[in-house]
Amino acid sequence: MFQPPRIGLDALNKALLFLALLAGLASLFFPYGAVPRLICTAILGVCIALAVFRIFSGNRDRRYAENQRYLTFTTGVREWWARVRSAGQRRPKQPKQTKPPKAEKTRTHRAHRARKNPTWSEIKHYKYLICPQCTQRLRVPRGKGRLRVTCTRCGNKFEAKS
Repeated sequence: MFQPPRIGLDALNKALLFLALLAGLASLFFPYGAVPRLICTAILGVCIALAVFRIFSGNRDRRYAENQRYLTFTTGVREWWARVRSAGQRRPKQPKQTKPPKAEKTRTHRAHRARKNPTWSEIKHYKYLICPQCTQRLRVPRGKGRLRVTCTRCGNKFEAKS
């Protein structure tokens, strides 16, 4: 049976703890006993309780599936934020070169470089698995049922649902 890696602090837990931090900071701006402060404190408690429950939960499959749904749901926002951050960075001007640069090699290298995070269309068509032995990220097509997957790094074979 496929077992996803130990959950710990995954992306959903980090988001819950960040939301708890924001709720705690927002509650400081309201007087003691006010309704908005009580709401912020309730949000703080619920977020921390959910994060602790997810960290210590023994049902790894469900926690892994929850995290994957969260990542799929927030892919558009994360891609937009990455574009905004990269647009704001200034690149230093390159000095003029007398020889033409080796553009062929650089372009080919960039085209074949592995992407760190999958795009939205890749997530729709492929499922990403983690090898239980070496933690290599593997990609399998969605909707093919139960598959026997062989890790490309260590050669470990395991079954997974696509």
